Amino acid sequence: MIKRSIVLWIALTLVVSSFPPGLFAADEGTGAAVVDLARADNQFAFDLYARYASSNDNIFFSPYSLSSALDMTYEGARGKTAEEMRAVLHLSGDDVARRAAISEFIEGINAPGKSYEISVANALWAKNAYPFLPDYLEIVTNVYFAEAKNMDFAAD
Repeated sequence: MIKRSIVLWIALTLVVSSFPPGLFAADEGTGAAVVDLARADNQFAFDLYARYASSNDNIFFSPYSLSSALDMTYEGARGKTAEEMRAVLHLSGDDVARRAAISEFIEGINAPGKSYEISVANALWAKNAYPFLPDYLEIVTNVYFAEAKNMDFAAD
Protein backbone atom coordinates (compact mmCIF):
# COMPACT_ATOMS: atom_id res chain seq x y z
CA MET A 1 0.00 0.00 0.00
CA ILE A 2 2.84 2.40 0.77
CA LYS A 3 4.41 1.60 -2.60
CA ARG A 4 1.18 2.42 -4.43
CA SER A 5 0.75 5.63 -2.42
CA ILE A 6 4.24 6.75 -3.32
CA VAL A 7 3.66 5.96 -6.99
CA LEU A 8 0.40 7.95 -7.00
CA TRP A 9 2.04 10.88 -5.22
CA ILE A 10 4.95 10.87 -7.66
CA ALA A 11 2.56 10.68 -10.64
CA LEU A 12 0.47 13.61 -9.39
CA THR A 13 3.59 15.61 -8.59
CA LEU A 14 5.00 14.95 -12.06
CA VAL A 15 1.76 16.00 -13.71
CA VAL A 16 1.55 19.24 -11.74
CA SER A 17 5.27 20.05 -12.04
CA SER A 18 5.37 19.24 -15.75
CA PHE A 19 3.19 22.21 -16.66
CA PRO A 20 5.48 24.80 -18.19
CA PRO A 21 5.87 28.17 -16.45
CA GLY A 22 3.25 30.63 -17.58
CA LEU A 23 0.69 27.96 -18.47
CA PHE A 24 -1.98 29.94 -16.68
CA ALA A 25 -2.54 33.67 -16.63
CA ALA A 26 -1.28 35.53 -13.59
CA ASP A 27 -4.62 37.28 -13.06
CA GLU A 28 -5.06 37.57 -9.28
CA GLY A 29 -8.73 36.63 -9.01
CA THR A 30 -8.86 33.81 -11.50
CA GLY A 31 -5.32 32.61 -10.76
CA ALA A 32 -6.23 31.98 -7.13
CA ALA A 33 -9.37 30.17 -8.25
CA VAL A 34 -7.30 27.88 -10.50
CA VAL A 35 -5.14 26.97 -7.49
CA ASP A 36 -8.29 26.27 -5.45
CA LEU A 37 -9.64 24.14 -8.29
CA ALA A 38 -6.40 22.14 -8.46
CA ARG A 39 -6.50 21.60 -4.69
CA ALA A 40 -10.11 20.40 -4.90
CA ASP A 41 -9.31 18.02 -7.75
CA ASN A 42 -6.26 16.68 -5.92
CA GLN A 43 -8.21 16.16 -2.69
CA PHE A 44 -10.94 14.32 -4.58
CA ALA A 45 -8.28 12.11 -6.21
CA PHE A 46 -6.63 11.31 -2.88
CA ASP A 47 -10.02 10.58 -1.27
CA LEU A 48 -10.92 8.23 -4.11
CA TYR A 49 -7.54 6.54 -4.01
CA ALA A 50 -7.77 6.07 -0.23
CA ARG A 51 -11.13 4.39 -0.66
CA TYR A 52 -9.81 1.79 -3.11
CA ALA A 53 -6.17 1.47 -2.06
CA SER A 54 -6.96 -1.01 0.70
CA SER A 55 -7.58 -3.76 -1.84
CA ASN A 56 -4.67 -5.86 -3.02
CA ASP A 57 -5.58 -5.17 -6.63
CA ASN A 58 -3.81 -2.68 -8.84
CA ILE A 59 -5.86 0.42 -9.50
CA PHE A 60 -5.59 3.04 -12.19
CA PHE A 61 -7.80 6.03 -12.75
CA SER A 62 -7.58 9.49 -14.24
CA PRO A 63 -8.43 12.06 -11.57
CA TYR A 64 -8.79 14.79 -14.19
CA SER A 65 -11.23 12.74 -16.28
CA LEU A 66 -13.35 11.87 -13.28
CA SER A 67 -13.30 15.39 -11.87
CA SER A 68 -14.19 17.06 -15.15
CA ALA A 69 -17.07 14.65 -15.85
CA LEU A 70 -18.43 14.99 -12.32
CA ASP A 71 -17.93 18.78 -12.35
CA MET A 72 -20.07 19.00 -15.50
CA THR A 73 -22.66 16.78 -13.86
CA TYR A 74 -22.58 18.97 -10.74
CA GLU A 75 -23.54 21.98 -12.87
CA GLY A 76 -26.97 20.40 -13.38
CA ALA A 77 -27.46 19.26 -9.79
CA ARG A 78 -29.71 21.14 -7.38
CA GLY A 79 -30.57 21.01 -3.70
CA LYS A 80 -29.20 18.21 -1.55
CA THR A 81 -27.61 16.45 -4.55
CA ALA A 82 -25.63 19.60 -5.39
CA GLU A 83 -24.57 20.00 -1.74
CA GLU A 84 -23.37 16.39 -1.55
CA MET A 85 -21.52 16.59 -4.87
CA ARG A 86 -19.87 19.88 -3.85
CA ALA A 87 -18.68 18.29 -0.62
CA VAL A 88 -17.36 15.10 -2.24
CA LEU A 89 -15.64 17.01 -5.04
CA HIS A 90 -14.37 19.71 -2.62
CA LEU A 91 -15.75 22.43 -4.88
CA SER A 92 -15.92 26.09 -4.02
CA GLY A 93 -19.38 27.52 -3.46
CA ASP A 94 -18.42 30.48 -5.68
CA ASP A 95 -19.76 29.32 -9.05
CA VAL A 96 -18.43 32.35 -10.95
CA ALA A 97 -14.83 31.92 -9.72
CA ARG A 98 -14.93 28.14 -10.12
CA ARG A 99 -16.24 28.34 -13.67
CA ALA A 100 -13.65 30.97 -14.61
CA ALA A 101 -10.93 28.71 -13.16
CA ILE A 102 -12.19 25.68 -15.10
CA SER A 103 -12.24 27.64 -18.36
CA GLU A 104 -8.77 29.06 -17.71
CA PHE A 105 -7.40 25.62 -16.88
CA ILE A 106 -8.88 23.97 -20.00
CA GLU A 107 -7.77 26.84 -22.23
CA GLY A 108 -4.28 26.60 -20.73
CA ILE A 109 -4.04 22.88 -21.40
CA ASN A 110 -5.32 23.19 -24.97
CA ALA A 111 -3.56 26.46 -25.83
CA PRO A 112 -1.86 26.57 -29.24
CA GLY A 113 1.89 27.03 -29.50
CA LYS A 114 2.78 24.86 -26.51
CA SER A 115 5.70 22.45 -26.54
CA TYR A 116 3.29 19.57 -25.94
CA GLU A 117 -0.02 18.40 -27.32
CA ILE A 118 -2.93 17.33 -25.16
CA SER A 119 -6.43 16.95 -26.51
CA VAL A 120 -9.18 17.21 -23.95
CA ALA A 121 -12.64 16.26 -25.13
CA ASN A 122 -15.68 15.95 -22.89
CA ALA A 123 -19.31 15.24 -23.64
CA LEU A 124 -22.45 14.21 -21.81
CA TRP A 125 -25.38 12.27 -23.21
CA ALA A 126 -28.83 11.84 -21.76
CA LYS A 127 -31.94 9.98 -22.81
CA ASN A 128 -34.24 11.99 -25.09
CA ALA A 129 -36.92 11.96 -22.40
CA TYR A 130 -34.66 14.15 -20.20
CA PRO A 131 -33.82 17.28 -22.22
CA PHE A 132 -31.04 19.53 -21.02
CA LEU A 133 -31.98 23.02 -19.88
CA PRO A 134 -30.65 25.84 -22.09
CA ASP A 135 -28.70 27.41 -19.18
CA TYR A 136 -26.97 24.08 -18.53
CA LEU A 137 -26.04 23.68 -22.20
CA GLU A 138 -24.55 27.18 -22.19
CA ILE A 139 -22.38 26.38 -19.15
CA VAL A 140 -21.17 23.06 -20.58
CA THR A 141 -20.35 24.69 -23.92
CA ASN A 142 -18.78 27.94 -22.69
CA VAL A 143 -17.08 26.80 -19.49
CA TYR A 144 -16.09 23.20 -20.19
CA PHE A 145 -15.77 23.51 -24.00
CA ALA A 146 -17.85 20.34 -24.15
CA GLU A 147 -21.21 19.32 -25.45
CA ALA A 148 -24.30 17.76 -23.97
CA LYS A 149 -26.72 15.97 -26.22
CA ASN A 150 -29.89 13.98 -25.94
CA MET A 151 -29.98 10.61 -27.64
CA ASP A 152 -32.24 7.68 -28.29
CA PHE A 153 -29.98 5.02 -26.77
CA ALA A 154 -32.17 2.18 -28.01
CA ALA A 155 -32.11 3.31 -31.66
CA ASP A 156 -28.69 4.96 -31.89
